[in-house]
Formats: sequence, C-alpha cells, structure tokens
Amino acid sequence: MKNKLNKVITSVVFGGFVSLGTLAIADDHNNGDYFADYEPGSDQSMSVNSETVLGAIRALGMDATIHEDVDGQPHFVFSDTIATASQAAVFMDDCGEAGCEDVTLYASFPASEGMTDSVFNEWNHITSRLRSKAAYSDNGEITLSLPVSFYSDQDQQKLSMLIGLFVTEANFMSATINKNS
Repeated sequence: MKNKLNKVITSVVFGGFVSLGTLAIADDHNNGDYFADYEPGSDQSMSVNSETVLGAIRALGMDATIHEDVDGQPHFVFSDTIATASQAAVFMDDCGEAGCEDVTLYASFPASEGMTDSVFNEWNHITSRLRSKAAYSDNGEITLSLPVSFYSDQDQQKLSMLIGLFVTEANFMSATINKNS
C-alpha cells in the first residue's frame, strides 16, 4: 500500500515573531510509522541565503567576511570588533537549494577565572530574559550562541534586529566578564 502524505503546518515563535512553514509527513498505514519527507533548505519560506544574512549584518553598519565550512555551508566572521570578543561569527546550517534553515550567532571571549558556574547559570536562566546561551568551550573560552531558525529572504529586517540584539548581549557578556574578573 502506498504511503499517504500529510502536510503539517509548523510554527516557531522566537523573539515575538512567528514563522510558519509546512512539513510533509508520510503516514505508512501498514506499520503505523510516521516519517518526514523533507530536504533541509528546500522551502523558500523557511530558508535564508547568505546574501540576506550579510545584508542584515550590513544594515547594522557592520561588516563580515564570508567563508565556507568543510561541508560547503556558508559562515561569516565579523570584521568589526564586538565588545571584548576574540571572535564573532554567524554560522549557517541545514542548507539546500533555497538557502539555509538554521543560523547560529556566535561569539567567543577569553577565559576568565571569575566566570563561575553560578554566573553561567544566572545568564542562562529563563528569568534573565537573555536570548543567548553562555557556555565554556573545550579550551576554556567563554562562548555565547543564539540559534535562529526558519527565517526567509523576506525576513532580512527581522534578522538584522536579532543580530543587533545578539551584539548587545555580547556587550552585556563583556561587562559580565569584566565585573567578575
């Protein structure tokens, strides 16, 4: 028996914005299994291209250089200094013909003995109302990351706003590190 395809409306709420998209789900009535019939980066309504992300960065008066990772997926390294970050970047994942579904904003800061687990827990707690997540890297650096998913090329202004908020949170992290050093 042939599998029946169902379209499921998906929604993601992030930063007060709702992104809608569709996902084809195959229903195999023979054994009750459900599986997604979907290629990442294939839906223009849920994928963003690198030119849009670079435009969102430049709309903030900043600049970045584009690179490709080993899988050929784009990422940007900010040309501008952001607070005391040793590096700030934008990584794009789940890419396909229409663009990339996932964008991760990232910054790393030099290690600091004053940054205790308690400080990280306070930063990451939902009551802090910060969107980014703070962590230690394997080499002891302090990292800040913010994943953003399912935006399209029509959402450049929203992406610019979220990148601007991330830059602001990177400045907050810099102040937090300085305060706890």
